[in-house]
Amino acid sequence: MGNDLREQLLKAGLVTKGQVREAEAFVRKKSKQARHGGKPSPQEAARQKSLQARTAKAERDRELNRRKEEARQKKALRAQVRSFLDDHRRNDPKGETAFNFAIGGRVKHVYVNTEQLTALTGGRLVVASVFNRQHILSPEDGERLRKLMPEAAIFVAEDKPEEPAEDDPYAEYKIPDDLMW
Repeated sequence: MGNDLREQLLKAGLVTKGQVREAEAFVRKKSKQARHGGKPSPQEAARQKSLQARTAKAERDRELNRRKEEARQKKALRAQVRSFLDDHRRNDPKGETAFNFAIGGRVKHVYVNTEQLTALTGGRLVVASVFNRQHILSPEDGERLRKLMPEAAIFVAEDKPEEPAEDDPYAEYKIPDDLMW
């Protein structure tokens, strides 16, 4: 009776031969699963397992590629920052005076000459601590570095005159900026 219905549907043009074949394959598959207790056949289970393995491998590969791309970008940024610092730093290799400054709760120092010392205390130069080295830069270059690498620590001397106390007997004596202890 089922064949008669199929033939009638085919003759009426409501279904195609391909659709009939698909329906028969689906019925065979369901009956096979019913014989195995509702479990898929061993071939179907193997097919599902291989599909899961392929999707898991694809996900691992995507994660690995993402990590590699992040590492490549980080390396390119480091190279760009190093090149920027090589081109713009104003460190004097013959500097004899240690300029001490605090960055991130730690006191660091850089050796400077006398002109750089006055410029650093006046705020006309800044010190950037990048890759565990200290670089003397102009304030404009310090801002460019901060845009390239926001985590870079930059020290800028602030000119804030201290207000002496009213009863300070030494208020009229100013301490020079270049006083070394």
